Amino acid sequence: MNLELDHLFILCAGGGPEAELLLDSGFTEAASNRHPGQGTSNRLFVFDNFKLELMWVDVPEEARSELVRPLHLWERWQQRESAACPFGICLRSVANGKNTRLPFSHWQYMPSYLPSHLSIEMGANADNLNEPLVFKTPFAYMPDVLRQAHRNGCKKLTALHVGMHSSNAASPVLNYVAKLPNVSLSNGERYTIELIFDDAAQGLHKDFFPQLPLIIRY
Repeated sequence: MNLELDHLFILCAGGGPEAELLLDSGFTEAASNRHPGQGTSNRLFVFDNFKLELMWVDVPEEARSELVRPLHLWERWQQRESAACPFGICLRSVANGKNTRLPFSHWQYMPSYLPSHLSIEMGANADNLNEPLVFKTPFAYMPDVLRQAHRNGCKKLTALHVGMHSSNAASPVLNYVAKLPNVSLSNGERYTIELIFDDAAQGLHKDFFPQLPLIIRY
């Protein structure tokens, strides 16, 4: 495959207080971002090959605008603890490879925070609140300057497991994601993300539930 994971977002409370749990567990926070025109902000954790983003809606009017409405970020954020899947999965072209388009039905999202010649490819499942948003960044690699050193020693994401709280069959979009190397998908009692760093060589894990639907093994 010519696509790989770039980053993952988890929708969280306004201001991202859940990030303090990660800081207390030895993770180092990178510079946060705001997404003008989209109505969202984040707190960010960067690894050798991956970024974890805690994101929230801070300008509802922008999140509900005509441009952003097809992403359903407002509904996903409001219902993140009940009916909606609070995750987004971003893909990128593999390093030094050609700029690969998404191999499933998608559409172009042109947020105002990107230069006008760039767009984000959004998977056609964006209106399915039972599934993660799946999209592709226009950037084909993660610059070295973004990488962070973490006190707990975590460096490289080696596996991602997505736990779904739905009995519905996965869409073609999500089925493609599940076929990526080191990515797996299952149905369970709640939405959960499990991240494995460095093949869990230290034999340690952190479970951030109920504040975050996140388990990290390292």
